[in-house]
Formats: sequence, structure tokens, C-alpha cells
Amino acid sequence: MKPLLFGHQLQPGTHITAEGADDVGKQELDESVFDRADLIIVDSLQQCSSYGDLSHAKNEDLHSVIELGKLLQEPRKRQPHWITVADLTGLAIEDLQVAKAIYTKLESI
Repeated sequence: MKPLLFGHQLQPGTHITAEGADDVGKQELDESVFDRADLIIVDSLQQCSSYGDLSHAKNEDLHSVIELGKLLQEPRKRQPHWITVADLTGLAIEDLQVAKAIYTKLESI
């Protein structure tokens, strides 16, 4: 599968949430997107390095990559000009939390 979005298409302040590359061979983002990114957020570094869009990046600059859980514990102030990417491959805990929130909401109706 060929990428749909390339680094040269990005403007300062762009945020991308990529969640379609959830298996080997799938790719939404060209590696040049990661070269341009000021901050890369992943749900699981291990998974994203194996089969997320990040796995296609040849020059992984790991100091700009942070797992979502850590970002929630240690928030960073996003600068308006930053290009940010969230590469989400999907974790069972995410699905469980969404189901829990829906269930809780339905109970209150």
C-alpha cells in the first residue's frame, strides 16, 4: 500500500492522527512526514515500530517520539507552529476504555 500523505504537503501547525496502518504492509504516511514532525505520539512504541506508519520511517528520531500514556502523565505545551503526528495502531486497553465510557453513559440514561 502506498502512502497518502507526504511531508512536503504539511504546513506549520498541522496535526495528523493516523490510525489506518494497523497491520504489516499498510501505510498512510510517507516517512518524510516523520522527518518534518516536531512531536510524534504513539499508543505503543513497540507496535508502531513493528507495523505502524512509524515502522516505515528510516531515520526514526526517537527523542521526538512519546507514548500517549506518558504524554498524559507529563503534558507538553504544543507550539502553534509545530507539526505533530499521532500514530495509533490500536491497543485493547483503548477499546476497553471506550466501551467503559459508553456503558457508563448508557447507565445514566
